[in-house]
Amino acid sequence: MSNVQYATLQAVRSELTASRSEDISADVLATLESNIVAASRLIDRYKGVEPGAYKTAGVTATVRYFTGNGRQWLQVDNFTSATEVAELRNEYTALTIDDDYNLWPYDAPAKGEPYRALENERGTWPIRKKGIRVTAVWGVSANVPADIERACKIQATRWYMRALNSWQDSAVNPMGGLNFVQTLDPDVKAILDAAYPHGGGLR
Repeated sequence: MSNVQYATLQAVRSELTASRSEDISADVLATLESNIVAASRLIDRYKGVEPGAYKTAGVTATVRYFTGNGRQWLQVDNFTSATEVAELRNEYTALTIDDDYNLWPYDAPAKGEPYRALENERGTWPIRKKGIRVTAVWGVSANVPADIERACKIQATRWYMRALNSWQDSAVNPMGGLNFVQTLDPDVKAILDAAYPHGGGLR
């Protein structure tokens, strides 16, 4: 997931050519694509999500285990789809959606959010270590949300423009080398602050 890109090379290239009269030469495309990957991972870290969490389409479902909490709702990691939920009795027994459990929030796809909890339709989740086994595609979104894509394009583009300007925001460190500002652009932070997740939890 570490190489997942939240914007395409073509999209960022178009962004650059829209603000500059000349086309981008082929010899900088590899660097530009590297910027896109770096911006994508910086976005993940800023939002506190797993690498590639905003683009899970095509990712294989994997198993994770959770301990029951004795309540009707069990909060789990963000996921975009689930293939099985099983409860540990004498052995793991697959549960039936709608009859035994539901994914929560119910309208997560319509809201552009991931599922992040399981609702027990028959009572409460038993308090048992690794008592619930969930096979799911873990992450925030199957396809890159528009705001995340926009943030990635802006960040990758501005890194490129700063490079063209000889990294004028660099500073000489005490050892005689250069330190480069590698934080997110303020405009990007503003976009990300409004993007999901907004703090997580059941709400």
